[in-house]
Amino acid sequence: MRWEEGGKKARKRATRRGGEKEERRREGREQGIKSYVKNK
Repeated sequence: MRWEEGGKKARKRATRRGGEKEERRREGREQGIKSYVKNK
């Protein structure tokens, strides 16, 4: 029982970290497109 709760916590932590990574990646992609258009 105890390790199941720990797994849930770990999974929640991992998903949150993944979401932050996704957001950062999305921001980077948008900035890249803007600079790409500017260079064009």
